[in-house]
Amino acid sequence: MRIRSLGERGRPKGAVGKLRTFHHDRARLLALGHTYAQVGRAVNMTAAGVKAWAEVPANQELIAQYRQDIDEAMAFYTDYKIQLLQEIGLIAAAKLKEQLLEAEEDVPLANLVKIMDTAMDRTGLAKTTVVANLNIDMAAQLERARAARLKVVEGGKAKIVQFRRRT
Repeated sequence: MRIRSLGERGRPKGAVGKLRTFHHDRARLLALGHTYAQVGRAVNMTAAGVKAWAEVPANQELIAQYRQDIDEAMAFYTDYKIQLLQEIGLIAAAKLKEQLLEAEEDVPLANLVKIMDTAMDRTGLAKTTVVANLNIDMAAQLERARAARLKVVEGGKAKIVQFRRRT
């Protein structure tokens, strides 16, 4: 199914092709990722009714067919978008190179570094930063906590209540 036919009321083949238009409407909406409640509002049903409808094997098959069509359309769109962005990136890089070579003045070092960082980032060769949060001083922290607890208990600031078990 092509992108333009996703909104049309064409019927898939097989047993699911015999279903009515409102079945296809529900299946399309579910395949697009809408919730049961959203589909219910759109087709004047309860969310529970839509869920029960979606659990019928023939309807599951219909939803799966629409999902496959949508996945194929999205894969085509994504591939096209990536190709387009790569072409635009190459054109922009060529123009930037041309301008850098023809510059009458020296380009400031900070600008060159930014250009290089951006280029390296877009090609997957960017600098990487590793952040590590190490708590090496755990013993000292534990001792401070114990000392603070002892101060409170020994200083008389805390009330100690003894509990007795009932027998």
